[in-house]
Amino acid sequence: MEIRFRHFRTGAPIWVIYNVFTLRDDTANPIAFATVSRDISARRLAEQALKDANEALERNVAERTAELRIAKDRAEETDRLKGEFLAHMSHELRTPLNAIIGFTGTLLLKLPGPLNSDQARQLETIQTSARRLLALINDLLDLSKIEAGKTEAYLELVECRQVMRDVHESLANEARRKGIRFEIAMPDEALMLRTDRRMLRQIVLDLVGNAIKFTDQGRVQISLSKPASSPSPGAVICAEDTGIGIRSEDQYRLFESFTRIGASRDAKTEGTGLGLHLSQRLARLLGGTITFQSEHAEGSAFISRCPG
Repeated sequence: MEIRFRHFRTGAPIWVIYNVFTLRDDTANPIAFATVSRDISARRLAEQALKDANEALERNVAERTAELRIAKDRAEETDRLKGEFLAHMSHELRTPLNAIIGFTGTLLLKLPGPLNSDQARQLETIQTSARRLLALINDLLDLSKIEAGKTEAYLELVECRQVMRDVHESLANEARRKGIRFEIAMPDEALMLRTDRRMLRQIVLDLVGNAIKFTDQGRVQISLSKPASSPSPGAVICAEDTGIGIRSEDQYRLFESFTRIGASRDAKTEGTGLGLHLSQRLARLLGGTITFQSEHAEGSAFISRCPG
């Protein structure tokens, strides 16, 4: 048994463990009792300290768990409000911009009446600025949705050559304006992928748009092919240019958000630094990858490998 005493002078607690033994004679009859006692105060103090520490830890864990639960609830509420805000702002911002772009296009077609050269040039500036603003809004909304985990891929059978033609037609005027060749290379037979059409188009649009943006002379080529050494279905899309290329010290930051590589060296090139970051995120959502090869002043090649 363990018994608690108090020191007769100091009053400090003393714990003693008693072991009681029965002493027997040769015929096994009890003849006496013996006790062995040992001071276990240090052990009991250590046990009490451990118990107190465990209780304090449990209280701390419970408090932290409650705090984390409150923080989680607040974060979820913030995400919900953010989603509602983005949905509302998406409509409120895109609607007037689409109207500006649409009516500007109508004026440039001279449907309401003839325009002089100054008016046409000013309308083109309005249209170009509105399109850039719309692209920025779309990039920010897409990034917010991806980071909130609210972007889902809607898989369907997609004919990749049609996506390539669509991107080529969309950017042909920009390449023509800069005086560079814009080439497209595709297989003769259809190349089908089970993927998200909108995401795939956005990836190709961003890669080719960047190639045209950073190329002032020479050519930009977009190509579509099947994987060379893989028996599984899929596609390889490459956007290759003869532009300014990427310095080796800048390449590790290429896919970071809001990073404009060489922006200080080329102030005339506009952009937010979101295109490649978004493309990489979208490619991962589809199970693919984007890699690149580049030499400064010798051009770049961005390769998107898409699973089937």
